[in-house]
Amino acid sequence: MQCIVVFDTNILLSALLSTNGNPFRCLALAKIGQVESVTCQEILDE
Repeated sequence: MQCIVVFDTNILLSALLSTNGNPFRCLALAKIGQVESVTCQEILDE
């Protein structure tokens, strides 16, 4: 069963600022399809 995750703004910004931390690793998992990332307009607007 695949995990479904919601990345908040802090995770997204942290991943962009550093490739060494857990936020970047989490986004990398979403990119390769290991987890499914979902979001909403409110998070994108933030």
